Amino acid sequence: LKLPNGPALSRSPRIAMSTDRLVELFLQASRGEDDSGQMHEPDQAGIDRAIAHMEMLMTSEEAAQVVAPASTFTLLGMALEEKPRLGRGAVASYKKALQLLRGNDWERCVLLQQLGAASLRVGLFEEALGWLKECSALCRTAAGHPRDVKLFQGSFSTQQTRLEFATMVEKFLCQTCMKLGDSAAAQAHASEAQRLQQQLSGDAVERTSAGATDAGASARNELDPYKQLWAERPSEEVRLKQYRFVDEG
Repeated sequence: LKLPNGPALSRSPRIAMSTDRLVELFLQASRGEDDSGQMHEPDQAGIDRAIAHMEMLMTSEEAAQVVAPASTFTLLGMALEEKPRLGRGAVASYKKALQLLRGNDWERCVLLQQLGAASLRVGLFEEALGWLKECSALCRTAAGHPRDVKLFQGSFSTQQTRLEFATMVEKFLCQTCMKLGDSAAAQAHASEAQRLQQQLSGDAVERTSAGATDAGASARNELDPYKQLWAERPSEEVRLKQYRFVDEG
């Protein structure tokens, strides 16, 4: 079972500068009263202080007119994940984004997946399991495909279908259960990921023909949202493939 590594992101130099500025503001706020000028890995108190400061900046009356706080905290989380030893800051950013989110089901799914994967990477396995399970459950009921939804006011986009996204989440769940020592649950998620992957890579015409010869199986498939959907191309092991961020400052 091939496990996801991380997002394949494309950004312009302007976006790179914008995200670097977000990280700079986060680190400055995490230092608090420390005026030594040296940057240290923030502890939990520093992370909490930085998140509170960033929220104050993003939710002010003036800022709220030009930025969406949930989108910006998501962007901050992604930027922190790319920096060494700032993974827990990324987790905190995604949590705050989730708290501020007022969007559709796929936005919540994408954010839960980001949060679960980030928690897994920093060793918060129990938290990761909870976020990823919630993501998987919501993925089953969300309408359509994430690629067809305008995510975070157009700041982010993905080309993933529902099946591609669901396969990726199952792989993260498998890895999380392995870290927790639950081999039975890990195997169950691995089997589900392989089942979904087969639907992605299998021949659609053959599956349609087989379904036509088995009325009972066809009826059951109509009740299963995963079996109703198939992808037009092989799954890509990515989360958010592109994002756009407009810096009004």
